[in-house]
Amino acid sequence: LELGKPMSVIELQRDQAFKTAVPKVIRPDILLTKNG
Repeated sequence: LELGKPMSVIELQRDQAFKTAVPKVIRPDILLTKNG
């Protein structure tokens, strides 16, 4: 999941402060795309 991400993004997502701030799994059926 980290392939191609900048190191700054990887460090942020590993930060304990964000551990409970965002869900661990993002449901693909609710992602916004160009086609809706």
